[in-house]
Amino acid sequence: MSSTPSVDPQALALVEQSLMRECASQLEAARVAQATRPFDPVKHAEVFSAVTAAFDAHKTAFLALMTKVGRMSNGLAPVNHLPSDVLLEILLYLPLEGRLKASRVCSYWRSTAVNAARLWADLNLSVRADKTEKLFALLERTKGAEVDLELRFLGAADKLKCREITRQLEPYFCRLRTFSWWAHCAVAHPEQFVLSWTDTGEEYKSLPIVIYDAPLLRRAALKSSDGPWRGPACSFHLSMKPGAFAALEVLRVGPVVDDTFKKWPELPALIHLHIHWSATLPGSTLYAVLRGSPALIALIIEGLDEFTLSDPSAEASPMLPKLDVLALSGAMDESTLRRVFDDLAPSTIDEIQLMSKYASAHMFSWTTSWNFGVPCELHGIVTLSLVDEPATDPWTGNLDYTLFTIHVGDGDERHRVFYDVVEPALFVDTIAGSLRELSVDCDFWFTLSPDVEFPAVVSLSILGLISSVSQARRPTPLIGAAMPALRTVSIFVGTRECGQFHSEKWTSLDIAKFMDLQIKGYSIPLEKLFICGGRLAKGSNRKQTYARLAPYAKRLVIDQKNIDSDRFDELLDWIPEGYWD
Repeated sequence: MSSTPSVDPQALALVEQSLMRECASQLEAARVAQATRPFDPVKHAEVFSAVTAAFDAHKTAFLALMTKVGRMSNGLAPVNHLPSDVLLEILLYLPLEGRLKASRVCSYWRSTAVNAARLWADLNLSVRADKTEKLFALLERTKGAEVDLELRFLGAADKLKCREITRQLEPYFCRLRTFSWWAHCAVAHPEQFVLSWTDTGEEYKSLPIVIYDAPLLRRAALKSSDGPWRGPACSFHLSMKPGAFAALEVLRVGPVVDDTFKKWPELPALIHLHIHWSATLPGSTLYAVLRGSPALIALIIEGLDEFTLSDPSAEASPMLPKLDVLALSGAMDESTLRRVFDDLAPSTIDEIQLMSKYASAHMFSWTTSWNFGVPCELHGIVTLSLVDEPATDPWTGNLDYTLFTIHVGDGDERHRVFYDVVEPALFVDTIAGSLRELSVDCDFWFTLSPDVEFPAVVSLSILGLISSVSQARRPTPLIGAAMPALRTVSIFVGTRECGQFHSEKWTSLDIAKFMDLQIKGYSIPLEKLFICGGRLAKGSNRKQTYARLAPYAKRLVIDQKNIDSDRFDELLDWIPEGYWD
């Protein structure tokens, strides 16, 4: 007599908890990705709806499978009696947070797993040049399924071995959905490579990696490192056949050897491109690469050089009418920067990011003057965040100069990020009249022009303690910034030195001196004075501190709970690492 057991409530609860944790991690990732942007309730609702829909779909599928199991004649059937599709769903969805625990694994279970292409369609592997059997054995199991392949190619290799491996991979490229190749390998016989000097710089022969036709490929990343002179060792040769990468939308390339860009296919569907350029390649080559991707929405270029971009043959600029985000990194003078913006940035661009490689400019005594004469109006900017970071000389390791990062946004939610600013005060003076929110590192405060006026600022945030900075400055500079509309002040007590976060001791006198001497023109009491982090110095008590600071604001909040550097970044809305991608 057959039985139809009900679904075990405890099993359902465990599955639901696991799925909820997975959904929560997706929501957290979405929150971090939007940390530098204003809260958008519409986009937030879309993300939340997508995640909850995925959760409901997984739960519904699981219940359907459990119902199917319940119709079996033996409700406690061993695993070899389960339908193969039910077993496959268990293997796919249940071990979300570790291996599936099982007392015994029968041949039926093993054969089901080995023969299920879906289980092998997402491969993340490290492979040595002389040991590739594992890679191709796993690819064989994917059968005809589309594949996501992330490959780290390690160890020493030579040209013949590279050609052999890429030739073996050719049949699988047509099924790749995403592809990442990190060639972290050295040349097997570096003494065979002769350095040759040309008009464009130094070149050496590379290990060739051939990327064959991949019509289904949507995302790709190609990277090389550790050549014989600590430069990239590999060059990637993409198929030049029409339509070879017809579906490719996101591509990251570099660092790679220059040969990679000398023959470049057309990528009509590409919307996001991040490349590490080489100073030995002319600007005409860069523009030729970009002309093959007219649909670009986001463009990120690292390693730009004013000598490269001064190439007169680069006059025929690419047409990128859909470009919405532009990020540039390199050592360029202002005239070169203006021309690059004229060439690449349409008037409708939403976001501009600049990063001057000031460490290189400093090291070689190049002129890197950033006064932000970009061909876009700087009016309407209402938010500004700045942070200083000590720059390490790559040769001496000395922390002997300071860089600043500026993050601005206007009322239309357009954002621009300026990295490594050499003369930030000039930029601040330009937009001071329209600012409503100002977030400043205490070290940056002393770079402001004395008596600078911020007529519209209603919210001021300071990271660090002005008094701790002023101890090294005799006499203490008095900025006296005029902020007649100021209503809230937030002081986050703590500093970051040499990559380490340090809490600070403070007293009510430190805060009072800042409020009385460093800012002026505001009306007392403010709406709110918020002091977070740090700890009261010896001899100060909480009651006296409240009494001393109470007249400054209707609402005084002192939160001595220490916060870590990540929380500081979140509070001041700085740009997290990896923001570009």
